[in-house]
Amino acid sequence: MDRDIRPSDDRTRTAPRPPERAPGRRAPGGPFTSLIGLQRAAGNKAVAALVQRYTENAKVNGMGSGSGPSDVKLDYIRAEVTSFSGGAGGVASSTSLLNFGSGLVETVTLGEDVASGTMKFHLFESTEINNMVLNDRQWGSWDGTVPFWVSGETITFGAAIVSSDVGGKGATLSVSASSAGNPGGGVATFTAVVAAAGSGTTGGSYGIGPISASAPVSSTTNFAGGLARTFTVNLRTTKPKPIAGPDMSFRVGSASLEDGQEGVVADWFRGLPAAAQDAIRNGRRSITISGYASRTAKRRRNRDLSKQRAHVVDRILRGFAGSSATVNIFFFGEDSATTPDEVEDAKWRRATIVVQPPSATAPGAPGPAAP
Repeated sequence: MDRDIRPSDDRTRTAPRPPERAPGRRAPGGPFTSLIGLQRAAGNKAVAALVQRYTENAKVNGMGSGSGPSDVKLDYIRAEVTSFSGGAGGVASSTSLLNFGSGLVETVTLGEDVASGTMKFHLFESTEINNMVLNDRQWGSWDGTVPFWVSGETITFGAAIVSSDVGGKGATLSVSASSAGNPGGGVATFTAVVAAAGSGTTGGSYGIGPISASAPVSSTTNFAGGLARTFTVNLRTTKPKPIAGPDMSFRVGSASLEDGQEGVVADWFRGLPAAAQDAIRNGRRSITISGYASRTAKRRRNRDLSKQRAHVVDRILRGFAGSSATVNIFFFGEDSATTPDEVEDAKWRRATIVVQPPSATAPGAPGPAAP
């Protein structure tokens, strides 16, 4: 079988005219039906990318009763991955348009705060079956949506939602979709099969759809064959990283913040990405607050003081994070301080804030003292 496989980029040309199809059938669906919505959501650049497509023209022997090959054209093959940071009902955080330009495999790396998403496939195919007398023509379009959910580094897929439209005769288009999740990501594939099978009696009928002819019956020709292609999308997760917050400074021997420190907390939280704020408020990412004290005063007093400092910061953060946020409190007193006894050091009159990756609760060490 001879193949001509090429990714096509029509950004500098007019949009391609769809292959011929049977009269009275509707035009193939797919990404073009959501062109206006995509333009509003992602801008003109995304719309320009939409006219890219995977194209393959193949000559396949054995599909018809004729002596020459049949022509199979795969076109308008794309995938689209849309991710959501706040669950299936949230606002889309990103959309990746895939045209399989580098082959039959595409890879999409999801953002670290992605909680769910959808993967959409679209395919259009047309085939001309080479028969001895009259050729048969067949075409078909296929659309499928596969939802997925992300938990840590594991992706779980839902059942594919599929719609299709076919016309003509002489061959069949069938598409099967499958998916598998695993730590670190997941894989979704869809396999398109264009096939003809059956028999044609010379002078009687040709192709799968009988066509009458007046020639006398002389022999029977069996034919079978087709084309199968599997397209794969690899989804990769991004391991969430801790987000360091400000070190909060306290007055000497006190659980009262130094002047202006409450504003530091407010500015920091409001400056977090919207996805991170949402993850904190919904408990998907916890906050760790660690309290410290200098080596002045007695050890027990310093431990109580570091606990009070951590809780002061917790109360401030709750005003932004809400009651559903998960906050883990650590307090170390003077045990972590590196100064000699009875030495007051601003570095240790502190409480630290860390937004943790899922399932992590490591305490944060205080940074350098503020000038």
